[in-house]
Amino acid sequence: MPPTPPPPPGACALALPCGTALWLLPGRGVWWPQAGSLLVADVHFGKAASFRHAGQPVPTGTTADNLARLDALLA
Repeated sequence: MPPTPPPPPGACALALPCGTALWLLPGRGVWWPQAGSLLVADVHFGKAASFRHAGQPVPTGTTADNLARLDALLA
């Protein structure tokens, strides 16, 4: 297995006891280089619209913010 390259700027390298390396990314994601996988959780797509439909006040733009953050992680 080739050595894991250093994490990108702003990321924090995390070595698990099993030897797996993960990068905690500032954009609220985890990069798993050995698997070539980006992990994200709780992005809440559509949550604000559902809350608004139920009459609960929520700020606008939350879905756009989540999509922009996800786009930046994938770039």
